[in-house]
Amino acid sequence: MNPYRDLLERIQDHLKKYEVPGWPARLDKWGRELDQPESEKLKAHLLRTPKSLGGMGSISDIVICPEAGYNVPNGESVIKAANDVLLSLVRKLDAEVSHLLSTLPS
Repeated sequence: MNPYRDLLERIQDHLKKYEVPGWPARLDKWGRELDQPESEKLKAHLLRTPKSLGGMGSISDIVICPEAGYNVPNGESVIKAANDVLLSLVRKLDAEVSHLLSTLPS
């Protein structure tokens, strides 16, 4: 679970850096859920995560830019880098979730 937790924290920190509201607190809550030992809750947690990674209102739907009210300098390369990092972290989280789900009993 360490890579999964690490990715949650990295995404949370990245979004906090640009003052994206909502998601950092939600990711913090998810990290605290991992401290609960019940395996059924873990499976439900992992099954929920991919649903939050794509589609409207998801983490992937976030575009870090000044026009959205986020704290990022108004420069094309800076904005692109901020969004590239977010997309990379989301892809890694999706891959980690798939891996973890494949190791859990059906």
